[in-house]
Amino acid sequence: MDPGYVKRAIAARLSRVRHCYADALQRDPTLAGLVRVQLTIDPAGTLAAASVVANGTGDETVGGCVLDGVRAARFPPSDGGSEEFRVGIRLRLTNATVRLDDVVGGMPI
Repeated sequence: MDPGYVKRAIAARLSRVRHCYADALQRDPTLAGLVRVQLTIDPAGTLAAASVVANGTGDETVGGCVLDGVRAARFPPSDGGSEEFRVGIRLRLTNATVRLDDVVGGMPI
């Protein structure tokens, strides 16, 4: 599966993360950082596994919220086997910005 498609599918679900991040900023106005999620998509397009592998915010609630946003994405079936990706989502203080930094992967597992 094309990493660009994975990026677009996740970006379409970032409104959940933005809302959660705005709430978290009420608790800690300095909260910012990069959250990396590793995910496995099976041949049917189902998210077989997803986990936070790095959380630069240090806030478990925000990490969980990012994970929920990734889990909400929908992917098409692929011709190959299961594939693994790493997704970076950056949370910035400026205007409570949530940005999808990168999607790396598409490697068969």
